[in-house]
Amino acid sequence: MAHPRTRPGGYVHTATGEKILAEDLDAIGSMSIQSVTSLLARLFEESGAPLEGFVGDDCLVSLSSAPLTLGIAAGWGFYYDTAASDEFGPVYRPIVVSTATTTVLGAHDATNPRIDIVCLAPAYSNDQAETRSIKDPSTSVITSQSVNKRSKLSYTLQVVAGTPAATPAAPATPLGYLKIAEVAVPATAGTATVYDTRALLDLSPSLQPEPPVEYMTNYVPGSGSELLVSATAPASASVLVTYGKASIQGRRRRYVRQTLAVTANATGSTRYDKVVADSDGTVQVVVGGNAPGTAVVGADQVELCEIAAPNGFATIVGGNLTDLRNRRPVGSAQMRDNAVATATIQDDAVTTAKLAPSTIQYAEIALTAAEVKALRATPKALVPAQGAGTMIELVSGVVLLDYGTAVYTITAAGDDMRIKYGSGAGMVASTLIEPTGFLDQAGDMAAQFLGQPGVFTRANCENLGLVLHNVGANEYTVGDGLVRVKMAYRVHATGW
Repeated sequence: MAHPRTRPGGYVHTATGEKILAEDLDAIGSMSIQSVTSLLARLFEESGAPLEGFVGDDCLVSLSSAPLTLGIAAGWGFYYDTAASDEFGPVYRPIVVSTATTTVLGAHDATNPRIDIVCLAPAYSNDQAETRSIKDPSTSVITSQSVNKRSKLSYTLQVVAGTPAATPAAPATPLGYLKIAEVAVPATAGTATVYDTRALLDLSPSLQPEPPVEYMTNYVPGSGSELLVSATAPASASVLVTYGKASIQGRRRRYVRQTLAVTANATGSTRYDKVVADSDGTVQVVVGGNAPGTAVVGADQVELCEIAAPNGFATIVGGNLTDLRNRRPVGSAQMRDNAVATATIQDDAVTTAKLAPSTIQYAEIALTAAEVKALRATPKALVPAQGAGTMIELVSGVVLLDYGTAVYTITAAGDDMRIKYGSGAGMVASTLIEPTGFLDQAGDMAAQFLGQPGVFTRANCENLGLVLHNVGANEYTVGDGLVRVKMAYRVHATGW
């Protein structure tokens, strides 16, 4: 019969006195499955088409044991069978892995790496045989036979080995299967690397509540390797995008690992393209103009990387790529006032890097004995410059001496330490740090300092870091103890 749409299966009619056939009874079970899966097809659909894929970590592929044994987790998913022809069979076909299983990849190639793929297809498994009396329709002879009484939803597993090559590509997915993983198999020997390629099932947009506008930020969650764009190896006119997920307009998408070609540039100048993840599940290169930021990105796309493509380029290297992934989606709009309390933050979880520059920042710098004894000629960098239009305000700090086996020799009075802006010739930023009674002591010691009040010209404070300097006429000598500087500071935007 003709291929049906995903729809409820209805029911089987029988007339009074009709002889019931086995096919009639089988159709009842088939139409029940068709009805249930048709309902699920409406739950998991987009633009009227059922989504294929899996739920959560169902059927997730991982390395079971090195180097080439893979594990497939138990779970279920759905395959949209557009080639189905049975009027009573489901079109939205379940893939059911009832218990976790393993499979072993083929041996390493002696010369080149390859990419294998792991695939699943829907299937039925006969699992309940019983003895029944069967009447032969032509002879009317009744015999005792073993017949199958139940078929359960199951799966077929297939691993397709890729072609070994210096730059290997994944093979095509067989007809009727869903690809659930790509596996990079190194040449000669070594452990395979598994990349999850399962599509994730998501509720139909019509069934999802619209997220508040403040949660509609497009971003890339997960680890730092999610949807990372890098140069290919060896370098080529393409870029490599790793596997990962992106949240776009409140919905999360999964994207497979892929290589994208960058359009040739004959504009006469460097062209700035962008790699974006689209809400339709694709990753693409958007061609831009001859200035950064000119590639147009839509509201249903999330930026991953900007590519500076030189005029007439033959290869794209790491220096041509700028990471644009938004990895900090939670801002003030997504948080209630006073929502972040002590009980909701892990101990020691908030680092200086997570604080706004205008709040108190902290730095800890260690100096070797050699660096201590060279502070006059070579001041020690403590805090780097923070950029144009910024000024560092030193608040306070402490210098700690971790005594070794010999004290430092202070040659003359005035061989003091100060923290300065930029260099040893810069303006003073701290109060005096007196070495006598501190560095020349045979024991662990501490010396406190504060920021030095003062008036500075723009040239003497803007975009300058902080250094520790011996302001005297002589270097310190002899000592072998380590010195640590711990300091608090703020970074101010000057408005200049």
